[in-house]
Amino acid sequence: KQWYQRRVAVGENGEAVPATVEGLLLSNGGTVCDDNFNDNAAEAICRQMGYMGKLSWTYGEKWTIQTSKEITLDDVACATEEWSSCTFSFEHNCGHGEDIFLQCDGVVDGGFSDFGDWSECSQFCGEGTQTRTRTCTNPAPSNGGADCEGETSETQTCKTYDCTEFSLVGE
Repeated sequence: KQWYQRRVAVGENGEAVPATVEGLLLSNGGTVCDDNFNDNAAEAICRQMGYMGKLSWTYGEKWTIQTSKEITLDDVACATEEWSSCTFSFEHNCGHGEDIFLQCDGVVDGGFSDFGDWSECSQFCGEGTQTRTRTCTNPAPSNGGADCEGETSETQTCKTYDCTEFSLVGE
């Protein structure tokens, strides 16, 4: 049962939130309705997102970001705290006042941001180098989670202009 392409809880401005921070639960970019939702569902979803479990959940229309999202999941019912015990519907009969806000608990491993823009070329003419960097902030590691693995910068050769060669000659 795949209910998500990208599962995430987001903050009031749409940014990803770390564990222990309450976030609006999204499924495939849309909100999740509270019909049949219970502690087992909250626990199963937090575990499915890689957290140790849930701290709390609530529902309501709290943030303006909600109205810009479709409701993409409803009737989430879980017999146990495992996602394999859950049923759900992609059709809904609810409004944004029933959107789920979830607070998960646990270790969060770090994830890299996208690389930034390339720096200016180190040489005005001829061959030089330029670099770009990324940070371990998407999400940042927390609660003892692992740092990002991989390079934080990339370097490439560049050439802005060919160098003009001058010379003087005598008679």
